Amino acid sequence: MRIQVGSTPHNNDLWDWTDAGFTAQEVTYGGLDLVRGQTYYIRMIVRDSQLEWQNADNAECWTRSSFTVNQLPVTSDLLVEDEVNPRIDTLFPTFSWTYSDPDGDGQSHYQVWVGSSPGSNDMWDSGEVISSAGSAKYSGAPLSWGRTYHVQVRTKDGLEWSEWAKGTFTLIDNNPPTQIQLVSPPNGSSLGTSTVTLSWESATDSESGVDHYELSISGRIYTVLGTSKSLPLSHGNYSWRVRAVDAAGNAGPWSEEWTFSVNVKAEGGAGGGAGGIQENADNAPPRVVWIDVDPSEILHVAFECWDESGISSVEVWIDNRRCLVNWDGRKAEVTEENIGEGLHTVLVRVADILGNENLLLLNYTVKPHREPAAPSVPPVVSSMSLSGRLLRVQILNGENRRLALRAHIYVDGRLFRVLPLELQPLEPVSVEVEMGNLSPGEHVISIQDAEGHLLGSESISIHSEMVGSASPRSTPLWLAGLAVPIAAGLGLRISKRGRKVMPAQVKMEEIPEVVRALAPLLREEKND
Repeated sequence: MRIQVGSTPHNNDLWDWTDAGFTAQEVTYGGLDLVRGQTYYIRMIVRDSQLEWQNADNAECWTRSSFTVNQLPVTSDLLVEDEVNPRIDTLFPTFSWTYSDPDGDGQSHYQVWVGSSPGSNDMWDSGEVISSAGSAKYSGAPLSWGRTYHVQVRTKDGLEWSEWAKGTFTLIDNNPPTQIQLVSPPNGSSLGTSTVTLSWESATDSESGVDHYELSISGRIYTVLGTSKSLPLSHGNYSWRVRAVDAAGNAGPWSEEWTFSVNVKAEGGAGGGAGGIQENADNAPPRVVWIDVDPSEILHVAFECWDESGISSVEVWIDNRRCLVNWDGRKAEVTEENIGEGLHTVLVRVADILGNENLLLLNYTVKPHREPAAPSVPPVVSSMSLSGRLLRVQILNGENRRLALRAHIYVDGRLFRVLPLELQPLEPVSVEVEMGNLSPGEHVISIQDAEGHLLGSESISIHSEMVGSASPRSTPLWLAGLAVPIAAGLGLRISKRGRKVMPAQVKMEEIPEVVRALAPLLREEKND
């Protein structure tokens, strides 16, 4: 069979493939790179039973066809609730997009991902939906108010997927809590105590939830975490009202304004008139002590706060965004996930029941996260065998990078040869080393790197018939292993039969010792 592919009907400039014994029904294209949207021409001819081409010079004998390489569809104009990267107040947003295809193919599938970080789908993966629709409504895990989420959409033309279209959206609660009903003291009541406890019913907020209450009494406003507050008041008349504030900062409507009077006269004082709120005896703000600030991708802030008159509110703001505080009456903690890299600001505000405040400001930096370096994987000897005088060794590089290795070969604990090798990533390298005449018996051959790490070892048994043909004047193994590479380094020639001369380098201070080692061999072989 012969197949040709070309950019014109009578050309084979892209691929010309022939296989005399090919009998399968399909073959994979293996020519030059094709271009999307381009039309190409293919023709095919087969041999007959006599292995002769069917008149290849006759154009009528070729089977012809053409094909066009598909162009990827495009997904664009990703919108959330008809806006680009919006701040929205719904937990079930609708995503929409625009589909287009250069080839005119229609949309066959879509897929939507929503995640708490870029490129993730931990909140929702719609799966590969068979549909030509250009929108989808969120139906994943519950979303949280005040958080920013990442959405991406891709589409398919029936053959291939488009690139992802990406965007973000932030959930912002714009609906305030409900109006509050006051409870005590009753409207228009007269009280005979200077410490008055004001109470009201809880408000509701179906979205981000009630965060705190604001109490206004005779023009002074207090932040209250619960549904009551006790205040030391002087003799006089008072008006008060309350409203709720949710976690998104939306303030509900004020309650109806009620009045009451405190009938406690100071010694020698006059009665009646407008009352006043007694000042804190120490006028000191609440005390705040840091316990922990961990500036990582998951931020942890912990501190203790207390005051003689009692704490009325504890707030933590990170980058001008109010956070949920877990407070047990003494210790306060905040945990925030997915804190981005760079400089951030933490503001802590603690107020007592008399309105004294303590503000603490802290700047911290989140450094880029770096994965620890993977431990290096040393090369290993995957196989070792001796055939005659040839030692065949295969060394595997376990690293995904090139390695330069100086392989030290030892025979029975003596250094025999040092081989410089270059190992390709994750690939084995095979080498052959001429070992000379080994004496009969057991020999241990080991290979180490330059640092002395054992790469592999093998015990090899040598029988007498394997060395029977050796010359009776054979040079001892230790001297042969030393002399041959050194002689080559000195420019000498050793004509011992069957020995391969390997180049080596010798330091000048080593030459006298080398010459003494070589002298018997040189005299024996009558070398120059």
